Amino acid sequence: MTIVRIGWIDALRAMLIVLVVAGHVFGMVSHYVPTADRSFYDLLFKIIYSFHMPAFFMLAGLMTSDSLQAMPVAFQVKKLFKRLLVPYFFWGFVGAAVYTFAMPYFGNASVDSTGYYARFTGYDWWHPYASLLYGAAFPGTDGFRCNSVLWFLPCLFSVKLVGILFLRLISPSSRSAYSTILLIIIIGLLGWASRFLKIPPLPYGLSKLLWYFPFFLIGYRLRLVVFDSAASGLFAKLLFRRIACCLILAVFAILVWRLPNDTVYFSIYLMWYIVEVVLGVLGAVLCMGVAMSMPICCSRVSLSISMNSIGIMFLHKYIVLAIMLIPTIKSLLFQSLSVGIMISVLVIIVSTAAACVISACARRFVPWTIGVF
Repeated sequence: MTIVRIGWIDALRAMLIVLVVAGHVFGMVSHYVPTADRSFYDLLFKIIYSFHMPAFFMLAGLMTSDSLQAMPVAFQVKKLFKRLLVPYFFWGFVGAAVYTFAMPYFGNASVDSTGYYARFTGYDWWHPYASLLYGAAFPGTDGFRCNSVLWFLPCLFSVKLVGILFLRLISPSSRSAYSTILLIIIIGLLGWASRFLKIPPLPYGLSKLLWYFPFFLIGYRLRLVVFDSAASGLFAKLLFRRIACCLILAVFAILVWRLPNDTVYFSIYLMWYIVEVVLGVLGAVLCMGVAMSMPICCSRVSLSISMNSIGIMFLHKYIVLAIMLIPTIKSLLFQSLSVGIMISVLVIIVSTAAACVISACARRFVPWTIGVF
């Protein structure tokens, strides 16, 4: 079976996975830099986290074809399990084993002045494995941190499965577009209301379903514009117009600037909840525009990163931790803000490239461990 790849989709996926690495690097570096510089890293962290995961779920909806709905549900579940959960269990077991035998010592060595990394230790040996099978932090345990970067895979499995069932239900209807929009509004309001409740971690990302499912549906409705031969040209023209692009960027920047630091994914105020949804959509659309306009020379790099995105998602955290343990690296972060930024960018590049190489080796010898999302 020949897989037809769309260049800008690979570029978009590559861009988003690099943003995942960048978000983790900036979040980690902020614990080592002087207090005066932390606000800058916190701003970068807030910008990235305001849209990069919603954009992933919009991309998942964008790539959900109508022809898929005609296939048996059992076939679709099997396909999703192979692409998402097989890599999740493989890399998750590796992560649980590493944390069980190595990370207690590694964690103790990397405790900083805030005590942030002390959380690497302090759980029973079976906690990571229970959390792995549960698909989230197993209630009453503290062992999911070892595979926290993989939460996206079981959550995406749940979102896509629910999305497929819903789309099969409304596909025969002539009012499917209105039904989708109505469901986006209803789920969005339920997602906001759920933030007033202390919901324990539910298996396989169901705790996050109300937040991410609307983005999946928005991406699915957007595919009719992006991939339709008549509308796609108009969409690209509008997106590439300097005035339109600058307007979207200006609105995004203003909303991020006004968004309080502690409201990303946690707002209990309806206004800020709506702002977060708008930021997620605007950021995803801007990324699509950048991906569509990337030069051909970047296609090989973006293809490599895209094909190894799951491996990068898991491996980069270990590589970043190893780099941040080097005393020289941590001392350079204190010299000046510009030096700290350069070091952070270098860590992002090195960790992404190293994770990509290791993941490519895994793809060569055990290809079933590298799924596609």
